[in-house]
Amino acid sequence: MVRGLAERFPEYGVEGDVYVTAPGAEIAEDHPLVTAIDESHAEVFGSPPERDVTRWFSDASALTRYGVPTVNYGTSTGLLDTEYGENLEIEGLVRMANVYALVAQRVCGVV
Repeated sequence: MVRGLAERFPEYGVEGDVYVTAPGAEIAEDHPLVTAIDESHAEVFGSPPERDVTRWFSDASALTRYGVPTVNYGTSTGLLDTEYGENLEIEGLVRMANVYALVAQRVCGVV
């Protein structure tokens, strides 16, 4: 909305800031869930997953407050495309589904 207003009315200097008051979520690098994700991702993609700081709100914040270990993990488009919105390659989604299945097996001790 702000971008649209700024384009329509450039003479007004329209700007916007987003403020989030949700608490962050953090999990230890040596947590078994992180290990399972790292191993599964490497198995499917051939390299370890990259790390980043999540800049949006997710349920991880609420779950962490109740003692549930959480990780935000998945494929991403990065910044949303202004024309198409969020869009992902089918191949990436299929590979991520494989990673999720392997993580579940590892966490449950099936692998």
